[in-house]
Amino acid sequence: MKLRRALRSTTGGEPTTERLARALWRVGQGAGLGLVFASGSLLAFLLYVNLPAGRRLLAGTVQNLLSSTFYGNFTIDAIEHVSLAGLKARGITVRDP
Repeated sequence: MKLRRALRSTTGGEPTTERLARALWRVGQGAGLGLVFASGSLLAFLLYVNLPAGRRLLAGTVQNLLSSTFYGNFTIDAIEHVSLAGLKARGITVRDP
């Protein structure tokens, strides 16, 4: 009921369907723009993570995450490659508490 009242033309010159189409077009534009920024951010993150500084940061983050999640201590010497398909690490040590 409120939706019909809100969509009803108040100016009398513009039909309700045109207003609805314009509103849906704007929502679609906003969603498309958000998708472009999200995918660009993901691509930039993946490119940065595969650089040496990003791999060191990721190794420390994964090491801390694993150590806080499981009992024991985890040590990762180096991460060699990062992609969407997986992660290749070298020198992983697991110490039992």
